[in-house]
Amino acid sequence: MIRYKAFEETESNLIERTITTTDSFDTHGNAVQQTSKTYVLDSASGEMKLQKSTLVENININNHGDAATQHITTSQTDSTVVTYQVIENHSYDPNHNATSQEILTYTQEGGTLLDVQEIRSMGFTSSGVASQQNIITYSDAAKTDIIDVKVVENKNIDSLGHVGDSVVTRYSSASIDPATGVITPANAIDLQAIHTEKNDFDLRGNALIQTITKSWYDNGVLKFSEAQVIKNAPYDLHDRATQTSIYNYKDEAMTDFSQVQVITYGAYDKFGNSVAQTINSYSDANKTELIDHKVIENNFTVYDASGAIDQAATDKAERRGNARLSTVKRYTSTTEDNTTLIEKTMTATDSFDDRGNALIQTSIQTSETYVLDSEGKLKLQKSTTVENIGIDNRGDAGLQHITTSETDSTGTRESLEVTSYQVIENRSFDPSHNVTNQRIITYTDATKSELKDVQEIRSEGFTSSGTAGEQIIATYATYVESTKTVSDFIEAKVITNNDISLRGNVGKSTITTYSAATLESGNGNIVLSDVSAVTKQTIITTRFDLRGNSGHHQRGLHRRSL
Repeated sequence: MIRYKAFEETESNLIERTITTTDSFDTHGNAVQQTSKTYVLDSASGEMKLQKSTLVENININNHGDAATQHITTSQTDSTVVTYQVIENHSYDPNHNATSQEILTYTQEGGTLLDVQEIRSMGFTSSGVASQQNIITYSDAAKTDIIDVKVVENKNIDSLGHVGDSVVTRYSSASIDPATGVITPANAIDLQAIHTEKNDFDLRGNALIQTITKSWYDNGVLKFSEAQVIKNAPYDLHDRATQTSIYNYKDEAMTDFSQVQVITYGAYDKFGNSVAQTINSYSDANKTELIDHKVIENNFTVYDASGAIDQAATDKAERRGNARLSTVKRYTSTTEDNTTLIEKTMTATDSFDDRGNALIQTSIQTSETYVLDSEGKLKLQKSTTVENIGIDNRGDAGLQHITTSETDSTGTRESLEVTSYQVIENRSFDPSHNVTNQRIITYTDATKSELKDVQEIRSEGFTSSGTAGEQIIATYATYVESTKTVSDFIEAKVITNNDISLRGNVGKSTITTYSAATLESGNGNIVLSDVSAVTKQTIITTRFDLRGNSGHHQRGLHRRSL
């Protein structure tokens, strides 16, 4: 199949060329094994290049030519195997569209299972795009651990399959009827509405401009979270944007502008991870007032004990997107020198598990206050060691040990002194890897001889920056490690955040403090009553410094009459 952008079938009008070779047929003439190679126009060179190769094996083909099982291996150029999938097609509609599927995705044939999806699709258009899909994603083959539930509703679908409007609602749980296979989602988490104008797709169907509105459910009530306009520069050979501009707004109508980030991608590795990129943040839509300039470099190469490259471990880390060494430099200007440097953060991963997840991470950060000495040399500010334990298939750690050390005025490594040691129990995550239920036990050091406090935290309504729209925090003074119980309640508070920027800075925060709280044993909910409310404080911040500290804020404090 050859696609052109005009009636004239010339090389200059070529969009893509797909060559499908059928290697074997069954006795009814159905294709049993096929290989498809796709060639696309490379915008950088103007040449047609091989983009990907897909090997499909069809098993148990019925009289209608529909396969009950498919094995699909997808590879792309400049890469190894990208994915290996086993697809069980339970049912089809009269037009051969699969309406009920189970998809198991592996790193490669015989490799590590990444996830399992149960998908129900309905309302197919002539382009083959479903009007609605209900999708449950599990982390295990037994399908006991749900990591994502979503309902995708597509509207304004054109003949090429481009979706003009898509609404994605995520849920915390779902059930499958054993008789009918119908998926019923429950407990809505958030909603994302994506709008793309008809002319805002490139020739290969990639979105050039999109409007995205995000909301979250607070006890069943839908609340606005953030609104964005995303503009993508021309895509490369593998349909990856070379530059993305994200315009963030404080209101759903997109009349109150917040800031814009321009992300330029310098290079990708074979698994599509960004190896080098720059991020410029601006306070105005015209991109004239620079907030900061960030340079990010990621190195995914893993070495064995002898110092040689461990290619298998490197591939696993790359597939998970976990860099062995990540360096982030922030500047006040696009001129990159020591006079404009704000801070430098180096995150080194010392070990990975067998799925390529980071086991131990050491972060070394140097802030502007200690960046330059009289000779213009960087000085160390603090060191944070994170040990991740009990990592699941998605890369989420159930337990973390975090040691924070700080230097003295000399800024030398020898002066590092432990200032806190935290044991963090992460009980649940949302589909974007944000922790929604956790307990944080803070000690003065790793000996655990002196407890600072224990916090039970529930978070929801996360924005793209990773900042929660609302948090409930209950603090206790005593913790018994053997029984994992807390006592001696100190206080509880509800923090509601609004006007959250792309960098996670909170423009308006409302904090309500309570004198009592109940920690339910079954579901872990923190229950508060209005009669126990003590104070309510509203903090409005209008200016932040380059490290995110508030430069100017207004406080309003209301104390309950007791």
